[in-house]
Amino acid sequence: GRQRGNGKGREKKYPPIETILKKDQELLVQVTKEPISTKGARVTSEISLAGRFFVLVPGGGKIGVSRKIESWGERRRLKQLAQKYKPKGFGLIIRTVAEGKNEDEIASEIRDLMGQYETLKRKADGVQPPALIHKEIGMTSGIIRDLLSEDVEKVTIDTRESFEEIRRYISATSPGLINKVSLYQGK
Repeated sequence: GRQRGNGKGREKKYPPIETILKKDQELLVQVTKEPISTKGARVTSEISLAGRFFVLVPGGGKIGVSRKIESWGERRRLKQLAQKYKPKGFGLIIRTVAEGKNEDEIASEIRDLMGQYETLKRKADGVQPPALIHKEIGMTSGIIRDLLSEDVEKVTIDTRESFEEIRRYISATSPGLINKVSLYQGK
């Protein structure tokens, strides 16, 4: 664990923040942990955008593969495809659900993530800070993003609010799957 006391030990040595940031400097950050009790939010300047198959990392260059994809051949195939479609100056993390996906699905998602990033950048350039530029989808949509695919027959949602959120998300990302989602009408 972390060591207490005189600061020696295994603690990472970070330079004082004022040597990195200047007063009133504009900075694009991503919240990595919500505020809790007396602690404020944890933020990072390393932005990332999550899709179904990939996480796009602007300013990176590496391609990482989920450890849960165990087949060496599949890892290599996915890495090669990611390399083929990855724009220069961006990194990609290949998520477990990318396993077995074809080249079109992969190319299409990388294009979508790049589109999201471009929109985000344009929005950031056009606002007065502090401002919220992008809000990660809710937990419900996140589950749908990760689980809804061609082989799912039907998803039934039991609250109108979640139903609307999910429909909005799917119509923007996978309009072909929208008819698989319905609102529970029973008692």
